[in-house]
Amino acid sequence: MCEQICPVSAISFEADQEGFWYPSVNYDKCVQCGKCIGLCPPFSGVDKRLENDPSPKVFAAWSKDESLRLNSTSGAIYGELARYVFEHGGWVAGVVFDENFDAKHIVTNNQQDFDRLIRSKYFQSDTQDIYSQVRKLLEQGEFVLFSGTPCQNAALINFLGKRYDNLLSCDFICRGNLSPKAFRKYKQMLERDAGSKLKELHFKNKTKGWNTFGTRAVFENGKEYYQDRYSDLYVLAYVHHNLFLRPSCLKCKFKTLPRIADISFGDFWEVAQNVDPSLDDNKGTSVLMANNKKAMHFIEQIRDRLALYPTTVECVYEGNRCLFESAKRGEKRDIVFKNIDKYDFDVLIKKFTTPSRVKLLKNRIINGVKCLLRK
Repeated sequence: MCEQICPVSAISFEADQEGFWYPSVNYDKCVQCGKCIGLCPPFSGVDKRLENDPSPKVFAAWSKDESLRLNSTSGAIYGELARYVFEHGGWVAGVVFDENFDAKHIVTNNQQDFDRLIRSKYFQSDTQDIYSQVRKLLEQGEFVLFSGTPCQNAALINFLGKRYDNLLSCDFICRGNLSPKAFRKYKQMLERDAGSKLKELHFKNKTKGWNTFGTRAVFENGKEYYQDRYSDLYVLAYVHHNLFLRPSCLKCKFKTLPRIADISFGDFWEVAQNVDPSLDDNKGTSVLMANNKKAMHFIEQIRDRLALYPTTVECVYEGNRCLFESAKRGEKRDIVFKNIDKYDFDVLIKKFTTPSRVKLLKNRIINGVKCLLRK
């Protein structure tokens, strides 16, 4: 955002040794206008004209389209939002994998991009020029659905400087941004083992159900890879060891109410225990939060496409602590990053982590019991 707001193009971004982008200022160009600091959300907060409800309407929800639900993350709420906007001639700004499997924000009105938009990308997206593109479309009167992390939504709000009725913003319950460099190391490992370039990648794949989601990869030579959440090294490093999170994500300033965006969604973990057992059929259940009247109005437009069950913020928090809490710093995070250029991904993770076999076995048993109870 600060790069795009700078009137003299004095700001660029460079990756540090951990692979995270940070702003670099050319002080020969800088005119000391102060816009970059004045609009940066961690320094200045979010535009005070944002009037979201500190007590949002909360639902357990999923798409009634079985195919969309199984091919999406959680209950496919974002998929239904994007589909509606495409059908009505609007534009969708979200994250896709590009040809190199880098995560990149795009804004598109091409429905052929739908499948690229709806799946999780477990690392930080490149938002270069996206805020400028969104503002241009809004000024032209186009309807735009924007989806991103809470901090990316905060950046967009401050960048725009005013409210737009033709913008619907969405954030999600975020665990934190992961290093693109770490993901590239993981991708290199997958391609090395397959002896072929990556063709398709699906995090949170539901082949074995939502509760034991896995990572599925397809390669150009036809080979496939699948490991569940307790075996895939990338997910283990992320979820169980907190190894690759951006430092600022360990003390996130955006895990609050009211939420940043119009609509918030995410995984409704433990919905069976905290709300109703019938709401978890192992196909994916979403949290859906309407943070203002605009959001509720939009949800009403697609209500017939959704299964909606009213619930509370407290029930969401019981199953998904990331709603209000930052992830803790991984014990081996720093030493892993110091050695990230030295070892292949699998060697790196196995060398510096000692996953608890007891804990992994316990999780598998618990999920197996849950599946039996549902049946």
